[in-house]
Amino acid sequence: MKKLYKIKNLIFGIILIMNSLVSISQVCNPAGNVIVFSNYDGSKETTLGRLNIVVDVNIPNLKIGICSYERVTVDISGPYAGNVTSVIYAGYGGTVNCNCYYPLTPVGCHATTTITGVPTGTVSYSIMPPSTYLDVNGYNNIICSYQCVPGSNGGCNTPGQVVSYFTNAFSGTFRSHTTQYGCWNGATFSVSTTGNCCMTAPCTLPVSGAVVGTNSICAGSTNTYSVAPVVGATSYNWTLPGGWIGTSTTNTISTTANSSAGTISVTVSNACGTSSASVKAITVNALPTLTIAASSSTICSGQSVILTASTTATSYTWNTGVTTMTTSVSPTLTTVYTASVTGSGGCISNTANCTVFVNTNPNVVALTSNSLICRGASAILTASTSATSYTWNTGATTMSVSVSPSVTSTYTVSVSNVAACVASSTVLVTVNACTGLNEILENAVSVYPNPANGVINVDLTSELTKNSSLEVYDALGKLVVKQNLNSELNSINISSLTNGVYTFKILKKAETIKTGKFIKQ
Repeated sequence: MKKLYKIKNLIFGIILIMNSLVSISQVCNPAGNVIVFSNYDGSKETTLGRLNIVVDVNIPNLKIGICSYERVTVDISGPYAGNVTSVIYAGYGGTVNCNCYYPLTPVGCHATTTITGVPTGTVSYSIMPPSTYLDVNGYNNIICSYQCVPGSNGGCNTPGQVVSYFTNAFSGTFRSHTTQYGCWNGATFSVSTTGNCCMTAPCTLPVSGAVVGTNSICAGSTNTYSVAPVVGATSYNWTLPGGWIGTSTTNTISTTANSSAGTISVTVSNACGTSSASVKAITVNALPTLTIAASSSTICSGQSVILTASTTATSYTWNTGVTTMTTSVSPTLTTVYTASVTGSGGCISNTANCTVFVNTNPNVVALTSNSLICRGASAILTASTSATSYTWNTGATTMSVSVSPSVTSTYTVSVSNVAACVASSTVLVTVNACTGLNEILENAVSVYPNPANGVINVDLTSELTKNSSLEVYDALGKLVVKQNLNSELNSINISSLTNGVYTFKILKKAETIKTGKFIKQ
């Protein structure tokens, strides 16, 4: 064991001699904000055996990098310790060599790396991160560095690799590097006097990869473009076609195109300079222009309209589910129809709309004062609604018409409202020879007016004034009025009835002698 200790001390002495050949207090770049400390053996975990860093220089946004093969205990202090914005430990993070404890019993050999004196949120730990600069003389992952020489480094990293890693990790500028082989056994380093190695990685301009993203797009669309991340890049500068929207300093950019085609280009910058531009040509396809034409903008309920998309396209989409250029619709209410089309390049138009106004048809019922008459008698036919025009199949053009058919006949009335919408209704008038008593009695009864308002009159012949009655039924067949008819002229109050069409019966005792309908309005 003693022999091994002597050999180790001999190696350590040689390293100290080599390091002494490098001038002390080398500030490699006074404007820099990244300082680096590296060794092989780490430090003890005790207060007396730790690495002490005193920040006695006012360096804004100061970054501190620590690299070691073993775990370390570090304390940061000084009048400007508050300037420290980030501390990174990067190394092998070993726990078994315990060189800082040799030849003592290695109690606490497996100590955890601890960094104090700055907010915990500013400290991070990275075990064997990939080197940002590959050097045949150094390891491919950051594990340790202990001498300021350009050649072989005994399995550790070259100084250039360590400095390159931390300046890239911090996105900062290198100021100084202090390196040694042995333990930081209670050593105190002041920022004002630290630094013994200014060796850095060769400066290489970045190379930007190909721009990735869609090269044929639609006007107004949003698209994302990117290049592969470049190690050590400090910024990415994107240039877009005129009028496009989008900004970014990273390797990815989100853009919104206008109608202008052109090129997207990007350059990458690092500490050494700026790359040549990577360029991608972009084709911008115009959106289809769409309007909807209707064969008629206003219809009556039940009629149809032909809607036509006014542009040629590869596909059509209507809110009715139809996928053709034209569609026939028959709305019952005023309705808004919308459509969009897909044109060249798969570009979808803005949605167009068309309103079809629907006018209500008149609601008409043809009524007769007598549905059963004797041959030679008359009946009054009445259309149940007010309208702008009336047309009976008799040729009459009034709301009411008197007819005297010689045979049973069907009468039709067509009415038109102010919107020129038309509806029709029919009524049957049955003609009887009237050779029986009931038939004679039926024609001895008159019910009027029709339409009626608050009162309906029932006229009877004298022979019907005894044991006669009136029954009125609503549209559901419910009896709503029942009244005895005791005189030749009878007035029945119907003001309590709601507006609508009612059926009446005139009865002699229990026998129906006349039926008909009237309108309450």
